[in-house]
Amino acid sequence: MKTLIAGAVSIGALLVPAACQAPETAPAPATGRSAEVVEEGSFQWNVTNLDCSKKEFQRLRANGTWCIVTVAVHNIGVAQRDVYPQRQFLVAADGSRYQGSAAASAVLNPPRALMELKADERRTAGIAFDVPKEARILSVELHDTPDDAGAKVTF
Repeated sequence: MKTLIAGAVSIGALLVPAACQAPETAPAPATGRSAEVVEEGSFQWNVTNLDCSKKEFQRLRANGTWCIVTVAVHNIGVAQRDVYPQRQFLVAADGSRYQGSAAASAVLNPPRALMELKADERRTAGIAFDVPKEARILSVELHDTPDDAGAKVTF
């Protein structure tokens, strides 16, 4: 039984200040389609390509196949920011999520391609994902920080 008492909620014998309660719903992620610009956190993202044709590149062998997402990133914030490949996820038709590989992305791109983006700076780079050969990729989730809602771009 919940009873509102002067800015607090009583749940049985526990009194919890109303300001400490979790919000009813989390913010929805930004959404878009490939080649559209989506905004998330301090970044604008423009996914321009998905290529899942490589089993190996630069002597890095995938367990399944390498999917490379080409993305143009614009730092729209006021401070320098980094893009971390391991915060990005491919999403398959069955709901499986595949995390970006920092090591493979570092080999794929020029040194520090996604690091130290100054305010208003733009860069294009690839983010590598190791996914099972049979996976049918539907979208990519792009994140500025580990706990944000992210931006979902469908292919």
